[in-house]
Amino acid sequence: MLGIGSELRGDDAAGILVARDIEARRPRSRRLAVFEGHTAPESLTGPIVRFLRQGAEGRRHLVLVDAADLMKRPGTIVPLRRKQLAGTAFSTHQLPLGVLVDYIATCVPAAVTIFAIQPASAHFGAPVSPAVRRACRQLAKAIHRAVAARRWHPQIPPVSAD
Repeated sequence: MLGIGSELRGDDAAGILVARDIEARRPRSRRLAVFEGHTAPESLTGPIVRFLRQGAEGRRHLVLVDAADLMKRPGTIVPLRRKQLAGTAFSTHQLPLGVLVDYIATCVPAAVTIFAIQPASAHFGAPVSPAVRRACRQLAKAIHRAVAARRWHPQIPPVSAD
């Protein structure tokens, strides 16, 4: 699991918050690794690829979580497909997520699920909004349940702020 975002920009910290929540409740398992990519997730491609290569063929899965402007209500969680990355506004990365996903896919075959959380504000110094904080907890619980149940389905139902 790779959490992406900036803790200095309010709701842009969503991916980092999900990663930390999963790490805090993480089951003792060699099947799960949690990475905090912050604003340069490409710096973790080596460790991510090494971890994915340890998984059994067909059981490799990478989950990315980031804040993205999807023109939805703040806190809405949307699972994205790889082809949707080009039209989604991820603002604080050095490298587009599509490039990161494509690079990892050339190194190791793995299923990839991307969850985008709609921010209310990503202004410098802003706090994380209550809606995004709730969404982060909901998504972390859903991912944790999937891992703890020893099954992973790429389509975890979208969790809405409603």
